[in-house]
Amino acid sequence: MYDENRKFTKLVMFMAEKYYSNNLELNDAVSAFEDAVETSGNGEASFGVAGEDWERIEITTPPYKHSDARFYAEYYNGFQAPFLVCIWNKDYAELEDLLKNTSEKLYKAYRKEMEWDMTYERLDKNLHSVAKGLGEFYLNGTR
Repeated sequence: MYDENRKFTKLVMFMAEKYYSNNLELNDAVSAFEDAVETSGNGEASFGVAGEDWERIEITTPPYKHSDARFYAEYYNGFQAPFLVCIWNKDYAELEDLLKNTSEKLYKAYRKEMEWDMTYERLDKNLHSVAKGLGEFYLNGTR
């Protein structure tokens, strides 16, 4: 299972990508989620700050610039100081619950993407194990 940092990374990148999608309903849901993060008093979010360059968002690791942060993401455009994308001070589960309570549709789209990534990761590991086993079989059989 994904650890909380990987889930946070996936959530931030998903939100940043959907912020500039062609789906107006998802765009509005991402904006509402940003507002909900700030209103909660447990963080800040500005998923659209990177624009279409969202793939360059960086999820930083401790120690964070903010001592009370549990999770932190920023975007650096190469010219100005890094821009805050998302900071969250509580457990990841609380952030995910906030998303679910803000927009069921956005939450379901996020969960679907998470499930796809987890499935892909398991397939990749299994294929790697099979390839390794076949390689060992081949090497052992030719000696």
